Amino acid sequence: MKDEELDRLLSATPPPDPGPAFTWAVMAQVRREAAAPPPIPFPWRLLALGLSICGAMAVAALAVLAPAAPPDVPATAVPVALLEAAWLRHAALATAVLFASWLSLRVTAIFSGARA
Repeated sequence: MKDEELDRLLSATPPPDPGPAFTWAVMAQVRREAAAPPPIPFPWRLLALGLSICGAMAVAALAVLAPAAPPDVPATAVPVALLEAAWLRHAALATAVLFASWLSLRVTAIFSGARA
């Protein structure tokens, strides 16, 4: 089909006229969208603060927990004393318990509509 033929066919038919029901439905949707509350902004500052604290704690933990290894030991080897340290298991358990408590508090606050 050529452009001239298509232009002739499209110009011969009148454009469709939307009915009043269509116009009413569109305007009702526009009013609903205008009345909707604005979206909740994402807390970027809190995310940045949390990530920076986590990064600082990870660096501090690596500096404290990684003893200086002799040059003949590969850098990827984990010291056996670190794996057998009882305090490390207790610290990991305490961290997990604190995180689970914080997470349950946040989920409860979200579903109850309160701010925690």
